[in-house]
Amino acid sequence: MMINIANMELYDIYIKGSLEFKSITEEEMEDKVQELAEDYYREGFPHPDEIEVRYLGHEDDPQ
Repeated sequence: MMINIANMELYDIYIKGSLEFKSITEEEMEDKVQELAEDYYREGFPHPDEIEVRYLGHEDDPQ
């Protein structure tokens, strides 16, 4: 199955205000958020209130 990369939704993830993951796909964002949740459960960091996910739009949208 081919994925239309030009139509992928993109996200940035910030932790404590610092850009940690830039222009990642929705699937990558979901994986990273899950990993961050597991890190918080195991290590106490990063706190969910310190994580911000910003929706950037579709890859082919004018920026």
